[in-house]
Amino acid sequence: MTNQDTLFDHDTDEELILKRSIKELELWISEVNYLIEECDKFAKLASNSFKKRELRDRFLEMIDVNYAFRNQLDAYKNEIPKYKECNDLACDLFYINKHESIRNHYHNNLLTYRNLKLLFFNDVLQ
Repeated sequence: MTNQDTLFDHDTDEELILKRSIKELELWISEVNYLIEECDKFAKLASNSFKKRELRDRFLEMIDVNYAFRNQLDAYKNEIPKYKECNDLACDLFYINKHESIRNHYHNNLLTYRNLKLLFFNDVLQ
């Protein structure tokens, strides 16, 4: 655990929000990377083992979506140092709202992926 991960009594509200946001962002990037790997495996299963090309294609599309989303996450991660430079409420709110927007995107992306996996399992287990 680094100082960046540790919360201290002397941390300002902004520092606490920033530390939490960075930790959450790192989790999202890790999860999206895992989703890409898992979608690849599901696409291969759908195609090679079950001969379900339509499902394979949907997983391949999901891979593309997740690569694009990971690029968004990486771009946001590169913007975080700018948040540290905020010195007014408007600037703070800009980055807090941006983080919330990305959180919503992550959540929707995850729901889409779960529904696709459910479709896969329902289809192959019939």
